[in-house]
Formats: sequence, C-alpha cells, structure tokens
Amino acid sequence: MNNLRFLIGGCFLFFAIQVQAQIGRKPITPDLNGQPVTPNFQKTTTTGTNPTAPAENNANSAAQPAPQPIIIQQNSEKKEIIINKPKKGDFLIEGLAQISFGNAPLMIRFDDVKLRLFNEDNRVYRVRGIINTTTENRTFEESRGQQVEVKITDQDIHGALGVEFHLKSKNKHLSPYYGAEVMLIMRTQGIKGTNTDDGRTYKFQYSYNETISRTGIYAGGFAGLDYYLNSDFYIGTEIQAGFSALNIRNSGQSVSVGNSLISQTGFYSGNEMSLGFSYSPGIRIGYKF
Repeated sequence: MNNLRFLIGGCFLFFAIQVQAQIGRKPITPDLNGQPVTPNFQKTTTTGTNPTAPAENNANSAAQPAPQPIIIQQNSEKKEIIINKPKKGDFLIEGLAQISFGNAPLMIRFDDVKLRLFNEDNRVYRVRGIINTTTENRTFEESRGQQVEVKITDQDIHGALGVEFHLKSKNKHLSPYYGAEVMLIMRTQGIKGTNTDDGRTYKFQYSYNETISRTGIYAGGFAGLDYYLNSDFYIGTEIQAGFSALNIRNSGQSVSVGNSLISQTGFYSGNEMSLGFSYSPGIRIGYKF
C-alpha cells in the first residue's frame, strides 16, 4: 500500500515538472533591456519655420534669413569742431563794438573799422580807420532861472597802417599776435551856446563859441588776441603802447551878437608830445572772407 502511494506521488511530481518546463516561469525582476526608451515630449522646431503652418509657408520662411539681434552701440568719440585759421591770401574785416550804459540808452556802435590781409600765413598787413562824430545838447538853468542851451560836438578821424605777426598756438580757437603801426590823428571838439556869454550865463541874443583841434601822428606797438568761434567769425581784444606828437589849437572863447564879434579870449596854439598806453574800449568782431 505504501509502495503504491509512493509510486503515484512520484508520477504526479514528474508530470508537474514537465508541465512547468513547458509553460516557463515569469521572472520576478523585470528585464529592462528590451523596454523602449521613454519618449521626449519637447517640441523641436527648425529656426524660421512654423510647424503648424502649411508647407508652402514653411518653405518661404526657410528662404528668409533669420532675424539678427539689434545691437545698440554708443559712440564714445566727441564731435570736434574743425576750425581753419586764416592763411596766406585770406582777407578779414572787423569793427569795434562799444556798449554804452549810464544815462544814454544801451547802444552798440562800430566806430573803428579794420581791414587785414594775410600776406603770409603768419604776417598780416592792416589798414585801420576811425570816424567818430558825436553831438550832445545840454540845457542849463542859470542863477536867475533862465534856460541856457549848449551844443557840444566831437569829431574824431584816425587813419593807420600796420603789420601783424601771428604766433602759433596749440589751441585751435586762439590766435595771438603782435606788431606795430603808424597813425594820423585829427580831432576837433566844439562848444556852441545860445543866449549865453560864457557857456552857462544867460544873456539874450548872445552866442558863445569855442573850438579845440588836435592834429598829429602816433607810432607804437601792440599785442592782441583773436578767438575764433568757427572758421569765419572771431572776436578779440588789443592793447597798445606808443608815442604821439600833436599840435593843439584852441580858438578861444568868443562871444558874438548876431554877426558882430564882441570878445575873444583864451586863444592857444602849441605842441604836445606824450608816451601812453591804451586798450580797445570794446570787443573786436571780425569776419574772414
């Protein structure tokens, strides 16, 4: 009986081993060598194309160059004003601008005209002319309350010839120079009063006259500086020192009634020589042709 059981159990075990060998056994640890790679869900597109656009649009986009980035560059170089100073053959003209204040209204006048010709790059011939005429009317009240009218005139005419020598300057705006000139001087001052016998005292139908004239020459040196605003316009100043010889003539104080001369006193005629220093009483403004 026991042997039969043993025989039946052995047959069953043998049958079970055969069946198991045919079916195969599933491994406990999965084999990942045969598994597919995890897919990448990031979209990869070609530059310049739209994957959702039609094929022809993509073709046109592919033909166009890719947009370039905008680069903003700052120019660190400063813009420099180019100034060409006068050279041989250039011709300049200038005037002296004087500004008056005080009781007189604000006024700018040009009473000193100068012409300059560059014979060489650093040598200049110049001609200067001064024509200045002023008239002033004054009214005085003398001790008795009478009104005395006086007219004062001043006429100044100068003419000068000179030469300048310009120095080299590292500053492109500045042009310093020095030189010498000779000048002819003619100046006349006059006083004429109506209803007066001494310029202030009232006397009906009396007239008062006095004239002082100065004529002579001046010779001296000068030094100046031109500042060029650009290649054409400049401003400047100048100082002078020299010797003058003048003949002075004073007609004296003459008193008349109508055309009849009543008295004439104070006549004077003589020479005057002096050594002096002067400077431009205004700003020189010039233009280069």
